[in-house]
Amino acid sequence: MQEACEKHGLQDHLVAIEMTGTYHRPVQRAFRRAGSEARLVHPFASRHYRQPSHADIKTDDHDLEGIFRAAVNGFGLLEPVWDETYQRLQLLARHRRDLVQKRGKLQCQIRQHLERCLPGYAALFPDDNLWKQSLPLCIARRAFTAETIRAAGLRGVEQWLDEEKIRYQSRSLSRVVAWAGNAADADPLAPHLARVWHALHDDWLAKARQITLVERDLARLLVKTPYLLLLSHPGINVVSASELAGETGPIEHYASAKAITGRAGLFPSRYRSDAARRWDSLRSAHPTRCRERNPCRWREPRSGPAPPFYSAVRRLTVPAAGADGELLNSDVLIRSI
Repeated sequence: MQEACEKHGLQDHLVAIEMTGTYHRPVQRAFRRAGSEARLVHPFASRHYRQPSHADIKTDDHDLEGIFRAAVNGFGLLEPVWDETYQRLQLLARHRRDLVQKRGKLQCQIRQHLERCLPGYAALFPDDNLWKQSLPLCIARRAFTAETIRAAGLRGVEQWLDEEKIRYQSRSLSRVVAWAGNAADADPLAPHLARVWHALHDDWLAKARQITLVERDLARLLVKTPYLLLLSHPGINVVSASELAGETGPIEHYASAKAITGRAGLFPSRYRSDAARRWDSLRSAHPTRCRERNPCRWREPRSGPAPPFYSAVRRLTVPAAGADGELLNSDVLIRSI
Protein backbone atom coordinates (compact mmCIF):
# COMPACT_ATOMS: atom_id res chain seq x y z
CA MET A 1 0.00 0.00 0.00
CA GLN A 2 2.84 2.37 0.78
CA GLU A 3 4.38 1.64 -2.61
CA ALA A 4 1.05 2.40 -4.29
CA CYS A 5 0.79 5.70 -2.44
CA GLU A 6 4.29 6.69 -3.54
CA LYS A 7 3.67 5.58 -7.11
CA HIS A 8 0.48 7.60 -7.51
CA GLY A 9 1.61 10.53 -5.41
CA LEU A 10 -1.00 10.16 -2.71
CA GLN A 11 -0.15 12.43 0.20
CA ASP A 12 -2.94 11.34 2.51
CA HIS A 13 -4.84 8.11 2.92
CA LEU A 14 -6.96 6.24 5.44
CA VAL A 15 -7.76 2.58 5.97
CA ALA A 16 -11.41 1.63 6.55
CA ILE A 17 -11.95 -1.64 8.45
CA GLU A 18 -15.34 -3.21 9.07
CA MET A 19 -15.99 -4.06 12.71
CA THR A 20 -16.23 -7.84 13.20
CA GLY A 21 -16.32 -8.45 16.93
CA THR A 22 -12.66 -8.76 17.89
CA TYR A 23 -11.34 -10.22 14.64
CA HIS A 24 -10.64 -6.80 13.13
CA ARG A 25 -8.32 -5.81 15.99
CA PRO A 26 -5.10 -7.40 14.63
CA VAL A 27 -5.63 -5.68 11.28
CA GLN A 28 -6.33 -2.38 13.00
CA ARG A 29 -3.19 -2.62 15.13
CA ALA A 30 -1.06 -3.59 12.13
CA PHE A 31 -2.10 -0.55 10.10
CA ARG A 32 -1.65 1.74 13.09
CA ARG A 33 1.89 0.50 13.57
CA ALA A 34 2.52 1.11 9.87
CA GLY A 35 1.53 4.75 10.32
CA SER A 36 -1.85 4.59 8.57
CA GLU A 37 -5.00 6.21 9.83
CA ALA A 38 -7.19 3.20 10.63
CA ARG A 39 -10.92 3.90 10.81
CA LEU A 40 -13.74 1.57 11.76
CA VAL A 41 -16.96 1.12 9.80
CA HIS A 42 -19.97 -0.37 11.54
CA PRO A 43 -21.54 -3.34 9.71
CA PHE A 44 -24.90 -1.53 9.70
CA ALA A 45 -23.33 1.32 7.74
CA SER A 46 -21.55 -0.89 5.22
CA ARG A 47 -24.74 -2.91 4.72
CA HIS A 48 -26.76 0.27 4.17
CA TYR A 49 -24.40 1.42 1.42
CA ARG A 50 -24.22 -2.05 -0.17
CA GLN A 51 -27.96 -2.57 -0.55
CA PRO A 52 -28.72 0.07 -3.23
CA SER A 53 -26.55 -1.67 -5.81
CA HIS A 54 -26.44 -5.26 -4.50
CA ALA A 55 -29.47 -5.75 -2.26
CA ASP A 56 -29.76 -9.53 -2.63
CA ILE A 57 -26.16 -10.45 -3.46
CA LYS A 58 -23.65 -10.49 -0.65
CA THR A 59 -20.05 -11.21 -1.58
CA ASP A 60 -16.72 -10.00 -0.27
CA ASP A 61 -16.34 -7.64 -3.24
CA HIS A 62 -19.77 -6.13 -2.69
CA ASP A 63 -19.06 -5.76 1.02
CA LEU A 64 -15.84 -3.96 0.15
CA GLU A 65 -17.80 -1.52 -2.00
CA GLY A 66 -20.16 -0.89 0.89
CA ILE A 67 -17.26 -0.26 3.28
CA PHE A 68 -15.70 2.18 0.81
CA ARG A 69 -18.94 4.09 0.30
CA ALA A 70 -19.59 4.26 4.03
CA ALA A 71 -16.07 5.56 4.68
CA VAL A 72 -16.20 8.33 2.04
CA ASN A 73 -19.59 9.44 3.38
CA GLY A 74 -18.27 9.98 6.88
CA PHE A 75 -19.02 6.65 8.51
CA GLY A 76 -15.39 5.66 8.94
CA LEU A 77 -14.89 6.53 12.58
CA LEU A 78 -11.68 7.03 14.51
CA GLU A 79 -11.34 5.04 17.69
CA PRO A 80 -9.26 6.76 20.38
CA VAL A 81 -6.64 4.67 22.10
CA TRP A 82 -7.63 3.83 25.66
CA ASP A 83 -5.33 3.66 28.62
CA GLU A 84 -4.59 0.14 29.81
CA THR A 85 -6.54 0.79 33.02
CA TYR A 86 -9.79 1.30 31.12
CA GLN A 87 -9.12 -1.66 28.87
CA ARG A 88 -8.66 -3.89 31.90
CA LEU A 89 -11.79 -2.43 33.51
CA GLN A 90 -13.84 -3.25 30.44
CA LEU A 91 -12.41 -6.75 30.20
CA LEU A 92 -12.94 -7.58 33.87
CA ALA A 93 -16.41 -5.99 34.04
CA ARG A 94 -17.60 -8.05 31.08
CA HIS A 95 -15.96 -11.15 32.52
CA ARG A 96 -17.74 -10.63 35.83
CA ARG A 97 -21.10 -10.16 34.13
CA ASP A 98 -20.56 -13.36 32.19
CA LEU A 99 -19.74 -15.21 35.41
CA VAL A 100 -22.86 -13.82 37.09
CA GLN A 101 -25.04 -14.98 34.20
CA LYS A 102 -23.51 -18.45 34.29
CA ARG A 103 -23.96 -18.60 38.05
CA GLY A 104 -27.62 -17.68 37.62
CA LYS A 105 -28.12 -20.55 35.19
CA LEU A 106 -26.47 -22.92 37.64
CA GLN A 107 -28.83 -21.78 40.38
CA CYS A 108 -31.83 -22.68 38.22
CA GLN A 109 -30.39 -26.12 37.49
CA ILE A 110 -29.49 -26.79 41.12
CA ARG A 111 -32.93 -25.74 42.33
CA GLN A 112 -34.62 -28.02 39.80
CA HIS A 113 -32.67 -31.10 40.90
CA LEU A 114 -32.92 -30.14 44.58
CA GLU A 115 -36.70 -29.99 44.33
CA ARG A 116 -36.78 -33.57 43.07
CA CYS A 117 -34.61 -34.76 45.92
CA LEU A 118 -36.08 -32.62 48.72
CA PRO A 119 -39.55 -31.43 47.62
CA GLY A 120 -40.41 -28.09 49.21
CA TYR A 121 -37.04 -27.67 50.93
CA ALA A 122 -35.99 -24.58 48.97
CA ALA A 123 -39.22 -22.79 49.98
CA LEU A 124 -38.01 -22.81 53.60
CA PHE A 125 -35.45 -20.13 52.68
CA PRO A 126 -37.14 -17.15 50.97
CA ASP A 127 -35.46 -13.97 49.73
CA ASP A 128 -32.61 -15.88 48.07
CA ASN A 129 -31.40 -17.11 51.44
CA LEU A 130 -30.87 -20.46 49.79
CA TRP A 131 -27.85 -18.90 48.07
CA LYS A 132 -26.88 -16.15 50.49
CA GLN A 133 -26.44 -18.48 53.47
CA SER A 134 -24.24 -21.55 53.79
CA LEU A 135 -26.65 -23.46 56.03
CA PRO A 136 -29.37 -24.54 53.51
CA LEU A 137 -27.19 -26.25 50.95
CA CYS A 138 -24.86 -27.70 53.59
CA ILE A 139 -27.81 -29.60 55.09
CA ALA A 140 -29.07 -30.56 51.65
CA ARG A 141 -25.69 -32.00 50.67
CA ARG A 142 -25.57 -34.10 53.84
CA ALA A 143 -29.15 -35.35 53.43
CA PHE A 144 -30.12 -36.72 50.04
CA THR A 145 -33.75 -37.13 51.14
CA ALA A 146 -36.10 -35.98 53.90
CA GLU A 147 -35.87 -39.43 55.47
CA THR A 148 -32.20 -38.78 56.23
CA ILE A 149 -33.07 -35.57 58.09
CA ARG A 150 -35.83 -37.32 60.05
CA ALA A 151 -33.42 -40.06 61.03
CA ALA A 152 -30.72 -37.60 62.10
CA GLY A 153 -33.07 -35.38 64.08
CA LEU A 154 -32.22 -31.97 65.47
CA ARG A 155 -29.04 -33.18 67.19
CA GLY A 156 -27.78 -34.84 64.05
CA VAL A 157 -28.31 -31.74 61.91
CA GLU A 158 -26.52 -29.62 64.52
CA GLN A 159 -23.60 -32.04 64.38
CA TRP A 160 -23.41 -31.72 60.59
CA LEU A 161 -23.16 -27.94 60.83
CA ASP A 162 -20.63 -28.08 63.66
CA GLU A 163 -18.40 -30.31 61.55
CA GLU A 164 -18.59 -27.79 58.68
CA LYS A 165 -18.04 -24.89 61.14
CA ILE A 166 -21.21 -23.12 60.05
CA ARG A 167 -23.09 -20.89 62.48
CA TYR A 168 -26.79 -21.50 62.91
CA GLN A 169 -29.85 -20.69 64.98
CA SER A 170 -31.94 -23.38 66.63
CA ARG A 171 -35.18 -22.01 65.20
CA SER A 172 -33.87 -22.43 61.66
CA LEU A 173 -32.96 -26.05 62.29
CA SER A 174 -36.30 -26.68 63.99
CA ARG A 175 -38.06 -25.43 60.87
CA VAL A 176 -36.04 -27.82 58.69
CA VAL A 177 -36.72 -30.81 60.96
CA ALA A 178 -40.43 -29.97 61.10
CA TRP A 179 -40.54 -29.82 57.31
CA ALA A 180 -38.82 -33.21 57.03
CA GLY A 181 -41.53 -34.77 59.23
CA ASN A 182 -44.23 -33.93 56.65
CA ALA A 183 -42.21 -33.77 53.42
CA ALA A 184 -43.31 -35.55 50.27
CA ASP A 185 -41.42 -38.58 49.03
CA ALA A 186 -38.32 -37.94 46.97
CA ASP A 187 -37.80 -38.95 43.37
CA PRO A 188 -36.75 -42.60 42.98
CA LEU A 189 -33.56 -41.35 41.31
CA ALA A 190 -32.71 -39.07 44.23
CA PRO A 191 -29.20 -40.50 44.85
CA HIS A 192 -28.27 -39.98 41.20
CA LEU A 193 -29.88 -36.55 41.06
CA ALA A 194 -27.94 -35.57 44.17
CA ARG A 195 -24.70 -36.47 42.44
CA VAL A 196 -25.62 -34.17 39.55
CA TRP A 197 -26.59 -31.14 41.61
CA HIS A 198 -23.60 -31.60 43.93
CA ALA A 199 -21.33 -31.22 40.91
CA LEU A 200 -23.32 -28.18 39.79
CA HIS A 201 -23.03 -26.72 43.28
CA ASP A 202 -19.26 -27.16 43.25
CA ASP A 203 -19.20 -25.24 39.97
CA TRP A 204 -21.43 -22.57 41.53
CA LEU A 205 -19.06 -22.17 44.47
CA ALA A 206 -16.10 -21.84 42.10
CA LYS A 207 -17.91 -19.15 40.11
CA ALA A 208 -18.79 -17.28 43.32
CA ARG A 209 -15.11 -17.26 44.33
CA GLN A 210 -14.09 -16.02 40.87
CA ILE A 211 -16.65 -13.20 41.03
CA THR A 212 -15.27 -12.08 44.40
CA LEU A 213 -11.72 -11.99 43.04
CA VAL A 214 -12.79 -10.07 39.93
CA GLU A 215 -14.65 -7.51 42.03
CA ARG A 216 -11.51 -6.91 44.08
CA ASP A 217 -9.53 -6.32 40.90
CA LEU A 218 -12.23 -3.92 39.69
CA ALA A 219 -11.95 -1.94 42.91
CA ARG A 220 -8.17 -1.68 42.53
CA LEU A 221 -8.57 -0.32 39.00
CA LEU A 222 -11.51 1.97 39.73
CA VAL A 223 -9.55 4.02 42.26
CA LYS A 224 -7.18 5.02 39.44
CA THR A 225 -9.98 6.71 37.47
CA PRO A 226 -12.20 9.76 38.11
CA TYR A 227 -15.22 7.44 38.01
CA LEU A 228 -14.42 6.73 41.65
CA LEU A 229 -16.43 9.87 42.49
CA LEU A 230 -19.59 8.06 41.37
CA LEU A 231 -19.46 6.09 44.62
CA SER A 232 -20.60 9.23 46.44
CA HIS A 233 -24.04 8.84 44.85
CA PRO A 234 -26.60 6.54 46.50
CA GLY A 235 -27.18 3.32 44.61
CA ILE A 236 -23.81 3.27 42.84
CA ASN A 237 -21.34 0.63 43.99
CA VAL A 238 -17.95 -0.55 42.82
CA VAL A 239 -19.40 -2.96 40.26
CA SER A 240 -21.79 -0.51 38.60
CA ALA A 241 -19.21 2.29 38.55
CA SER A 242 -16.61 -0.06 37.07
CA GLU A 243 -18.99 -1.21 34.36
CA LEU A 244 -19.77 2.37 33.39
CA ALA A 245 -16.08 3.29 33.38
CA GLY A 246 -15.17 0.23 31.32
CA GLU A 247 -17.81 0.86 28.66
CA THR A 248 -17.55 4.66 28.56
CA GLY A 249 -13.78 4.91 28.67
CA PRO A 250 -11.68 7.97 29.57
CA ILE A 251 -13.95 10.91 30.31
CA GLU A 252 -11.55 13.27 28.56
CA HIS A 253 -12.52 11.68 25.23
CA TYR A 254 -15.96 13.30 25.46
CA ALA A 255 -16.17 16.96 24.57
CA SER A 256 -19.64 17.42 26.03
CA ALA A 257 -22.47 15.68 27.80
CA LYS A 258 -24.20 15.04 24.48
CA ALA A 259 -21.21 13.02 23.32
CA ILE A 260 -21.75 10.49 26.12
CA THR A 261 -25.49 10.17 25.65
CA GLY A 262 -25.00 9.99 21.91
CA ARG A 263 -22.58 7.11 22.24
CA ALA A 264 -25.04 5.41 24.58
CA GLY A 265 -27.79 5.76 21.98
CA LEU A 266 -29.98 8.03 24.13
CA PHE A 267 -32.05 10.87 22.71
CA PRO A 268 -35.04 13.00 23.80
CA SER A 269 -38.28 11.43 22.57
CA ARG A 270 -41.19 13.41 21.29
CA TYR A 271 -44.89 12.48 21.26
CA ARG A 272 -47.20 14.25 18.84
CA SER A 273 -50.78 13.27 18.02
CA ASP A 274 -53.24 15.85 16.68
CA ALA A 275 -53.21 18.66 19.24
CA ALA A 276 -51.36 16.66 21.89
CA ARG A 277 -47.66 17.41 22.04
CA ARG A 278 -45.18 16.55 24.75
CA TRP A 279 -41.57 15.63 25.30
CA ASP A 280 -41.05 12.34 27.07
CA SER A 281 -37.99 10.94 28.81
CA LEU A 282 -34.81 9.75 27.16
CA ARG A 283 -35.23 6.89 24.74
CA SER A 284 -32.75 4.47 23.20
CA ALA A 285 -31.96 4.63 19.52
CA HIS A 286 -30.40 1.16 19.47
CA PRO A 287 -28.98 -1.28 22.01
CA THR A 288 -25.40 -0.46 22.87
CA ARG A 289 -23.14 -1.77 25.57
CA CYS A 290 -22.55 1.72 26.89
CA ARG A 291 -26.26 2.14 27.64
CA GLU A 292 -26.76 -1.42 28.87
CA ARG A 293 -23.88 -1.02 31.30
CA ASN A 294 -24.98 2.45 32.42
CA PRO A 295 -25.88 1.94 36.09
CA CYS A 296 -27.15 5.49 36.37
CA ARG A 297 -29.95 5.52 33.85
CA TRP A 298 -33.42 6.29 35.06
CA ARG A 299 -36.80 7.00 33.56
CA GLU A 300 -38.16 10.40 34.52
CA PRO A 301 -41.59 10.06 36.18
CA ARG A 302 -44.55 11.88 34.70
CA SER A 303 -45.33 13.52 38.03
CA GLY A 304 -43.61 14.01 41.34
CA PRO A 305 -40.03 14.92 42.14
CA ALA A 306 -37.09 13.26 40.47
CA PRO A 307 -35.03 10.75 42.47
CA PRO A 308 -32.26 12.20 44.66
CA PHE A 309 -29.59 11.02 42.24
CA TYR A 310 -30.47 12.32 38.80
CA SER A 311 -28.43 9.51 37.26
CA ALA A 312 -25.47 10.43 35.18
CA VAL A 313 -27.77 11.79 32.51
CA ARG A 314 -30.87 13.96 32.64
CA ARG A 315 -32.75 15.67 29.84
CA LEU A 316 -33.68 19.33 30.03
CA THR A 317 -36.01 20.70 27.38
CA VAL A 318 -37.28 24.22 26.81
CA PRO A 319 -40.59 24.27 24.90
CA ALA A 320 -40.87 26.73 22.07
CA ALA A 321 -43.38 29.53 21.84
CA GLY A 322 -44.25 28.58 18.29
CA ALA A 323 -47.55 27.03 17.33
CA ASP A 324 -45.94 23.80 16.22
CA GLY A 325 -44.31 23.29 19.59
CA GLU A 326 -40.80 22.72 18.19
CA LEU A 327 -37.99 22.31 20.67
CA LEU A 328 -35.81 25.40 20.87
CA ASN A 329 -33.13 24.16 23.19
CA SER A 330 -32.33 20.65 24.33
CA ASP A 331 -29.41 19.67 26.42
CA VAL A 332 -28.28 16.73 28.47
CA LEU A 333 -26.56 17.45 31.72
CA ILE A 334 -24.12 15.06 33.27
CA ARG A 335 -23.11 15.46 36.83
CA SER A 336 -19.43 15.91 37.45
CA ILE A 337 -17.57 12.63 37.31
